[in-house]
Amino acid sequence: MTLQHIEHRVGIGRRDDGNGLGTEILRLAGQTSARILSRYGVLLGFLALWQIAATSGWVNAAVLPPIDTIAAALWQGLAGGSLLGDIAISLQRAGLAFAAAVALAIPLGLVMGQVRAVETALDPILQLFRQTSALALYPVFILLMGLAGGAPEPVQYLKTHWLDIPRFLVAGLAMAAYVTTAALLTATFTTRRAYAAVFLVGLFAITTPFTIGVSQELKGNFGAWVSAFSLTNIPLHVSDIMFGAPSELTKEAPAKRLGDTVLALWYVGWTSVMAVSLWWRYRRLSA
Repeated sequence: MTLQHIEHRVGIGRRDDGNGLGTEILRLAGQTSARILSRYGVLLGFLALWQIAATSGWVNAAVLPPIDTIAAALWQGLAGGSLLGDIAISLQRAGLAFAAAVALAIPLGLVMGQVRAVETALDPILQLFRQTSALALYPVFILLMGLAGGAPEPVQYLKTHWLDIPRFLVAGLAMAAYVTTAALLTATFTTRRAYAAVFLVGLFAITTPFTIGVSQELKGNFGAWVSAFSLTNIPLHVSDIMFGAPSELTKEAPAKRLGDTVLALWYVGWTSVMAVSLWWRYRRLSA
């Protein structure tokens, strides 16, 4: 191979007409744009649809604010320092919780590995919590720790609201069963957990403002049934039934007009359909 051949290969699109450099830059830019769109095109399209829907009034901006409003509020929180303080407190609590979990879990794991009776006794409950979505457990632990309802002290909260503990547990189990079944069912359609998580979160985020906006334009029971398809509110209605009062998220939902019995059966139907679909998918995948 001669030196001229080497120079010709490593040169950036060299041509005799002098336009080779510009052509090569355009080609590289096109390839880079194609790679970015192939990887992030759906995400960018989703964000664009979010912004257009919120600013055009397609959805209630109070439920789904525009992205520029969220970005402005984020910047104000960071610049003002209030958000940094909240982040610091959250990191502190997360660090303490992680340290406590390590201090408990590692010795317990060693004991379970050495003593078969301990493993046999603890494995069922550990498997139950391992399969339960953490997002479904957060509200339960927040309520049990007395961080809701204006009671800052957990002990005082439990003293004055101890009769609510069974309600918290039942509502939390209903939420956990619903969210966990939906998450596991979504995960059976892809091997990438990130894709399943984004799809499920996006589905929950979209159905709530969409069903609220459509049901507000409709009248009578038809609008109430459209509101019932809000995936986020389906398990929350069970919590409302347990406590005998609507929450902030469901107090204006037209689905409340359907009655507690219909909403409870609606929850059971959705959860049962997802559970049967999950069982069918696992049967097919394991065949």
